[in-house]
Amino acid sequence: MSSIDITFHKGLGAEQATKLQLPVDTTLEKVRKQLEEAHFLVPDQADVKYRFVQTKTKSKTDIDQRRGLVDPEYEDQLTLTKVLRRDNDGNYLVLVTNAKKKAPDYMGMATDSFVQGSLRVHVALNDDDHAAVEENGRIRAFPPLTMTDVRPADGSASNFDNVCVVVDGSIIAFSITSWAAAGYEFRIETGMGEVVTDMYAVRDDTSSGYVTIGVRGYEGSERLIKVVGETAEQILGHDRVKLQKAVIKTRRIVEVTLNDGSRHANDDHAPAHRPGPEGESALLAAFTGSGGDRLVCDVPREGVKPGGLAPARGTSGETHGGLRAVKTEDWQEASVVTVYFLVFRTWEDAKEIVGSYNAPPA
Repeated sequence: MSSIDITFHKGLGAEQATKLQLPVDTTLEKVRKQLEEAHFLVPDQADVKYRFVQTKTKSKTDIDQRRGLVDPEYEDQLTLTKVLRRDNDGNYLVLVTNAKKKAPDYMGMATDSFVQGSLRVHVALNDDDHAAVEENGRIRAFPPLTMTDVRPADGSASNFDNVCVVVDGSIIAFSITSWAAAGYEFRIETGMGEVVTDMYAVRDDTSSGYVTIGVRGYEGSERLIKVVGETAEQILGHDRVKLQKAVIKTRRIVEVTLNDGSRHANDDHAPAHRPGPEGESALLAAFTGSGGDRLVCDVPREGVKPGGLAPARGTSGETHGGLRAVKTEDWQEASVVTVYFLVFRTWEDAKEIVGSYNAPPA
């Protein structure tokens, strides 16, 4: 089999990468030996444990147990095809992480949205408001890198499951899909206790079903929503996790009276399946890999820092109708999604992490 040029990354920056020319059917055991002979890797030590990063994983259990890493015990049976990625420029690459370093990489599964119960939340760059598009273009923002079941590579406890990583200062929008009986109340709040929005989505008929609503601005001021790093917010120590957290929750409306006097009542509960349009499973499979496999994400911790929601300059073009009376279920019955935000330390880090580190399987 003919050989291909492969770049091996063990961290961010050119000094943390090396190139080898190898056939793709080379076993990982032989690859490791060549990388050690080239003094790029070293055998396991107290503070060093280099592991190849898989490109795909099949389940939450798998990522929880293995964190997307190849067990050295099987390196003699697995080939480069298990770990080989290819970026948009056609370059082949392989990720290697030190699972014993002081600040281990964040490992997780790629996802296009976060789902809990009857609630589905999608985070994207705001491409509806001119001020947002202009600012995101100025900072050269990348689409958010979203992943779930996030774990440190060393297997230590994680503060969060759902993670969204963006360029510092990115202006974003939320898309919320939730079960609506007569409608639902939706609320977004930060870990610092600030309410971004607390509004209602009402069905336009008496039937029940899922309803999607977009959120691009803060309620009241309609200021755009941006994600900023901890330095800009002057957050220290124990407040970091509070800064990072955004809680999105919805609860059913069972009866609503609109301003025109019309009344809708519905007490239906959500069916057992998750929200989303028909064919979503096929779309998700196309996004994360064939056969329902999920892309393994690797985010070097040295390339990111805590970030959180904050109001931006400029206002959204959102408009909201009025309601005369609303009856909802208790918040204890709500569906809740919690997302933790990180921002890239530099644009160069963003380019490498988004474009190379999290490239799809070759």
